[in-house]
Amino acid sequence: MSEVVKVCRYHGDLFLDDVYKSPEKKAKNGFYYKCKKCVKEATFDRPCKIHGDISQEERLSDGRCRICGFERMKKLNEKRNNNREEFNEKMRLKKEANPEWWKQVKKQEYERAVEKEGLNEMCQRKKAARFDLTIEKYREMIDQQKNLCAICNQPETRIFTDRGKFKGEIKIAQLCIDHCHTTGKVRGLLCHKCNIALGALDDNIERMQKMIDFVKKSLID
Repeated sequence: MSEVVKVCRYHGDLFLDDVYKSPEKKAKNGFYYKCKKCVKEATFDRPCKIHGDISQEERLSDGRCRICGFERMKKLNEKRNNNREEFNEKMRLKKEANPEWWKQVKKQEYERAVEKEGLNEMCQRKKAARFDLTIEKYREMIDQQKNLCAICNQPETRIFTDRGKFKGEIKIAQLCIDHCHTTGKVRGLLCHKCNIALGALDDNIERMQKMIDFVKKSLID
């Protein structure tokens, strides 16, 4: 059983998980303990230095003023954008020094995005953005093709297993957005097999025709 490390006059016996632990030479065991519940309650009762008394709706999850928090974030973003090269170099060094931390950051971002938008919605947005399409235009293409491949006129059958928090969920992949590698123009939606076959031929019409002739010849023979 865990040891009681502090007795709060409001919340009774507190264990290590119920307190904030700070180093203090004069304190018992060399640490000073603060009740987490008391700290949280005091934080949410504390007025904003600029906006005075604020409601719970006007606070962030940590109790700080929402308006001040957004202003602070805006200034940080401006500072980062004005010193983009310096910021990128710091992030690069940080990622190299701690790759596991960076992997965890990206994993959490992915999980938050899936919980907020849904996996299908997020995949569609990422696909559309990659080819400079609006999500509305992409969905219009899906509706026009009735979610079928523009070449074989069949639905997508390729499956993938989601990763991270949603690991093990098997989903049907979205149709691929096909584009011309010379002009960059989007041509339509293809299933994975047709998209791979077209890419392997480098959009070479002459090679495609030779393949057709080859297959026709084998059927006649």
